[in-house]
Amino acid sequence: MTAPPDDLVALLSRAAIEPAAPEPLRVLTPQDWANLATMQGYQLAALWLEHDRVLGLVLLDDWVLPVATIGGESAIALMRSAHPALALAQRHGDFPEASGEGIYQIGEGPVGGVIAEPMHRRLHLAGDCVVRADHRFGYAHRGILALIGGKSPRAAARFAARIAGVSAVAHSLAFARAAEAASGAVLPAQIEPLRDGMAAAERCVAALLALARLAEICAAPRLAATLIALRTDIANAAEQIFYHRLMMDMVVPGGIDTVPRLSALPSLIAILQSVRPALQRFGAWRWRRRWADLAAPVRLRVWQAIHAAEAACASFARFGAAPSTEPWLVALPSISGAGFGQAPGLDGPVYCWMRLEAGFIDSCAIANAGLAAIASLESTAPGLTRVAFERRATLLMPPIGMIDL
Repeated sequence: MTAPPDDLVALLSRAAIEPAAPEPLRVLTPQDWANLATMQGYQLAALWLEHDRVLGLVLLDDWVLPVATIGGESAIALMRSAHPALALAQRHGDFPEASGEGIYQIGEGPVGGVIAEPMHRRLHLAGDCVVRADHRFGYAHRGILALIGGKSPRAAARFAARIAGVSAVAHSLAFARAAEAASGAVLPAQIEPLRDGMAAAERCVAALLALARLAEICAAPRLAATLIALRTDIANAAEQIFYHRLMMDMVVPGGIDTVPRLSALPSLIAILQSVRPALQRFGAWRWRRRWADLAAPVRLRVWQAIHAAEAACASFARFGAAPSTEPWLVALPSISGAGFGQAPGLDGPVYCWMRLEAGFIDSCAIANAGLAAIASLESTAPGLTRVAFERRATLLMPPIGMIDL
């Protein structure tokens, strides 16, 4: 873990402390909040409004710290200007215009049928070359955070699981860990290894899906079919253990909602062990030449799938077929407290902050670090051909369910 910069340490040491788990909440003065916005060497992983003040998650490698200040929208505006990627989900209104001779626009979105996601993409082109790419969201606002408020963590867990289907476990796990931290719940030792295995299997499936979409767009139908079949086999095997192909609603605050069928684990492990040989084709020259312009991102996705499959196997291998004598679910204490949790997703951690009042959710915020990939996609778009951009977007665009909470 990298040590935080000295000036950041000095600033945080002056902050008032409020109890929270696993890290206390640092409450900054408005002036220190303004100073934080100008500092270098850290990222702001999330930013949200909680009642009359603003909260954020300061991130440096795996060091995560919640901070807060008073100031409402003015404090949010200050941080958004210092961290432009944070404004991604708040983009509304007209698209910026790219001027120049011969530049024209193409719109892609759910209305036109080109993009299935609730998103509109505007490309500025000069000939076949992309000059600018912009995205707008807000086509499927669901009010999930409003639905979560006022409920018990157990009742609200179903909403977190439905933020994005491809990362149902990751969002559920971050939500559950935040609730457990806020309530001080102590879980049986067997729960976390099983949760970790589920999250790793989910990341493997998500990487396989991205690679399959790339294979389809690059006219490699047999490879795409192989990857889709492998993804389907993993989902079918997971359903036999966790009662749902997406393992949805199994990870809840307090543990695992339903006793898993551990006797079916060997089948899932065997399928996950076939991921590495199935992806060896991506190293073959006849395949590699089809996406030569995406060599590094493709290699990243391949190794993400392989490492996630191996991590899932290692976690699941701890469990035998015999029923466990320990409980899979414990009750959360009905107390007041605050805490945050995180869980690994395919493109970065998922974070959740929760404040409980007498066992019910007073406030909750959920953030997905993977959404920064959209800003990265936009910044690398100029100079690409339209086909090259579409291929890159197919491989690297993260699930955007998080944006329209």
